[in-house]
Amino acid sequence: MVLAVLGVLSLMVQAAVLRASRSHAARLVSQLGPDLLLVGGLVFATSGIQSPFSFLIGLIVIVMGMYADVMLVLVFSVAGCAVYLVSVYSFGAQAMWQPTVADTLHILLQTSAFLLVGGAMAAIARRQAELQARGQAVERRHQSLQDLHAQAMSTMREGMLVLGGDLLVHDGNPAAQRILGASQPLVGRVVDDIFSGQPGLQDFFRQSRRDMFQFEWKRGEQVCLVTVAPLPSDETDRAWLITLVDLSERRALERRLNEQEKLAALGRMSAMLAHELRNPLQTIGQAVELLTTQKKRNESLKGIIGDEILRLNRLVTDMLTYTTPLKPAPEAVRPAELLESAVRQVDIDGGLRVQWQTNLQDMTLDPGHFRLVLDNLLRNALEASPEPGTVRVDLGRMDGGGGQWQLEVSDHGSGVDEAVKKRLFEPFARGRPGGTGLGLATVWQVCRANDWSVSVDSSPAGTHFRVSGGMGPDTHEGGKGHG
Repeated sequence: MVLAVLGVLSLMVQAAVLRASRSHAARLVSQLGPDLLLVGGLVFATSGIQSPFSFLIGLIVIVMGMYADVMLVLVFSVAGCAVYLVSVYSFGAQAMWQPTVADTLHILLQTSAFLLVGGAMAAIARRQAELQARGQAVERRHQSLQDLHAQAMSTMREGMLVLGGDLLVHDGNPAAQRILGASQPLVGRVVDDIFSGQPGLQDFFRQSRRDMFQFEWKRGEQVCLVTVAPLPSDETDRAWLITLVDLSERRALERRLNEQEKLAALGRMSAMLAHELRNPLQTIGQAVELLTTQKKRNESLKGIIGDEILRLNRLVTDMLTYTTPLKPAPEAVRPAELLESAVRQVDIDGGLRVQWQTNLQDMTLDPGHFRLVLDNLLRNALEASPEPGTVRVDLGRMDGGGGQWQLEVSDHGSGVDEAVKKRLFEPFARGRPGGTGLGLATVWQVCRANDWSVSVDSSPAGTHFRVSGGMGPDTHEGGKGHG
């Protein structure tokens, strides 16, 4: 009856403390403290030292060690020993019990066991606390890194997309959605739907040996540089990282700078052009005047007039070509056809015997701009060469240049003077008599507009012009030539 009342009272105390207290230690004490007292009552009620319920004190200490800190476990183990001793000796006092040496040893062993269990659980509690503190530190660091990653992704001006092996977008930042002008979330979309019609993209994903694929993606007035690269992964299913850089402002600035450079060049060109036009006009005027006084020399004078008119026409044509705005429009072309048509144009009857060769079957570039460069270099080489068969044109993959093609136009003329070579690509910087001085300036301007590079090597044995550019995604090799 007394135990039942104690049990009900302990339950009431537990409920009241649990409702009022928010401290973890207080809640543990309120839960296990009454249980400890109740076990003490059971030990007292069931023959004291002979009670089968003594082990429950150790069990309560073990439970306390699983959830409490070190000091609380030690305090509870000492409290368990005290409850046990009070219960045993209270029963003995009531029953007129005189403990023997064996009884005293049993009590000592029992309390030692409680203390030993308390010490072991205290050590476990300390280790658990250390592991918990370490885990919390790792979790805080992980959360900090996550927050830093989220802040970096949200504040980046460059767009980033992460693709899985299925080529679906798994992650992306707000800048990517802004650059791509997407109204719906990009996660879950197929990359082909985002960059529809981009040649070579699928080939890159299939060719894992390639380290990077880069292209400019245009949407209206917006120009975006897109770079696709594989992410390092031990899994068979590889992932890909796409970065997007908005080049619209840069391209607009380049256009403005080009326009300003064009205006400055036009100012210089106007002065030079006035000088260039004056000489042929004076020659024509003198020839016309002589036509009326020297009839015997009419045929020779007519030839002079015709040559000067052709020179003026060529000068005006080159000037118009040089001042025309350039907007590259790359497309798939067959290099052999471009070389063959360019050579045929300058050597209709084959008397000049221009040698040409290419080991590329197809490539991606602006064919009009390529022909403009090739025509000017061919014309320059033919005019500098002393005899037929000394001009050669080669087009192929650049040695050691990775994804670069190279066009080389060679002649066996007398070379270019060093003083002229330094300003060879400037307007009206003529390296030979009779030239307009705009052909090589046009070559340099076209190469700059297409991100091609142009260089020249010259010696008394001949001159070599080299133009190189990036390989397009549709470039394949296969030899073809003509002699």
